[in-house]
Amino acid sequence: HNIHRMKISKETSIFINYVKGYLLTFLNPYTVLFWLSVTTYSTTTQSLGVTVLGMITAIMLWITIMPYVVYKKRTLISDELSSTIAVISSLVILLFGFSLLLNSFNDSGI
Repeated sequence: HNIHRMKISKETSIFINYVKGYLLTFLNPYTVLFWLSVTTYSTTTQSLGVTVLGMITAIMLWITIMPYVVYKKRTLISDELSSTIAVISSLVILLFGFSLLLNSFNDSGI
């Protein structure tokens, strides 16, 4: 009986951690800004339907799979590696944003 209770407790803990990771990823400013920039980019493409379908698929995969992978591999990622990944991610988003700004100014003739 005690083993059954421990199994239920472990399954509940995994589910709670998964939901926490899911919410943190969904609300992460890096994630939100990245997808906003992708959305801005998609409005300039010619095949809007394919782009939107691809974005929705990518978003759902990203916010569903990534928290699970982070939870499973959390012991392999050090604080230093996590900080490095955050800096690189920030730079990629920043460069992508500048690229969008430059393209919008070039398209508007300013």
